[in-house]
Amino acid sequence: KNGAPFCHHFQYISVSHSNNYAVLVVSENHIGIDIQHKKHNIEQLKTKFINPIEEKYLNDKPINNTLHFIWCAKEAIYKTLNSLCSLRDNIIIDNVFKGKKSSGYYQKNKKIKKYNLYYEKFNNYFLVLAKIK
Repeated sequence: KNGAPFCHHFQYISVSHSNNYAVLVVSENHIGIDIQHKKHNIEQLKTKFINPIEEKYLNDKPINNTLHFIWCAKEAIYKTLNSLCSLRDNIIIDNVFKGKKSSGYYQKNKKIKKYNLYYEKFNNYFLVLAKIK
């Protein structure tokens, strides 16, 4: 449905790729995953996905890493949904990356889904796994 991957052997599956890496995760829980190679123009794109709630996190250094983690977190959450939404307006990252965990939520038409987010940075790649609470 809506282009999401499907497998008869697992209830939930999520796939992502960027440059030379691909990731696949399967679970009995609703999950989403995203991997992104570092983009040098991410700051120029921020108005498309950063909302006023998240803007306060951009004072943290390095801003480039924070933007990548927020982007990946939103993409990972988006992959758990069966409907279209705005990354900027409907997916909110409310706790930006303290340690290797974070949290966020999806809201639309009085519907809210909360997520635990787990992330990793290696080389010039950012990886985030989203799991519904």
